[in-house]
Amino acid sequence: MGFKDPWVEEHSETFLHELQKEISINHTLFSVPLRVIARRLDRDDLLFMFEGSTKVVQVHLTWKGKSEDDPNWPKTKVFAIIQDWMNQIMIPDSEEFN
Repeated sequence: MGFKDPWVEEHSETFLHELQKEISINHTLFSVPLRVIARRLDRDDLLFMFEGSTKVVQVHLTWKGKSEDDPNWPKTKVFAIIQDWMNQIMIPDSEEFN
């Protein structure tokens, strides 16, 4: 997949484990099977793909290491397909970054 700076391909389970720590039972991603596919180098933003789906979700991790009290955190934005995310997020981020 062709990610553009500041986004890079990522597969480390570390980010998935942190997400699982941060989401509370009331969070929209609670118990949703995901896998990490990219991260933004200069921020705590990651891109996860829903297992068995074309949907992706951008997540801003807090690195709190435990469940957030507010179910709105970590912040998320879901996209129906990765191309939507690329057009709306990655390309503008890359233009701003460079």
